[in-house]
Amino acid sequence: MASLQIRGLDEYANKIQKLYKDSEVLMKRAIYNGAGIVADSMKRAIQSIPIEEGPGGLPPYGTAEEPLTGISRRQKADLLDGFGLSKFENTNGYLNVKAGFDGYGSVSTRRYPQGAPNVLLARSITTGTRFRRKNPAIRNAVRKSREQAVQKMSDTIDEQLRKDFG
Repeated sequence: MASLQIRGLDEYANKIQKLYKDSEVLMKRAIYNGAGIVADSMKRAIQSIPIEEGPGGLPPYGTAEEPLTGISRRQKADLLDGFGLSKFENTNGYLNVKAGFDGYGSVSTRRYPQGAPNVLLARSITTGTRFRRKNPAIRNAVRKSREQAVQKMSDTIDEQLRKDFG
């Protein structure tokens, strides 16, 4: 936890004023550093999803009797390409950044001839469907990296406070 040593009321007032002025910049930096840890963990989880391909490198069709356990190389590449961090949102004083999927995959299906939304593919992998076995690798990666991300955010703030206030 950050701590400051203050000698005299004027010094205290100056430090609080500087802290207040730069607090949003500092918080954004800390949040992005923490989100980066979670994002890296999520990318590793995506890379760990097994490859399962049919003829021509396309994903095979799963059934209730024989559900899919993996994704094709192209689907994995689409997920990695569509993954990223959002811009900051300030919701009633709370700064938020989200890690997630955007865009559409390059593998066409009957329902999505132009390619399925990447967020839909990620959700079907995480929660499972009638034709795909559940693989919670992404959810587990987020859960496991949470503590490390919080520590990174705390370290970022402490480091900046030490730099600014000695």
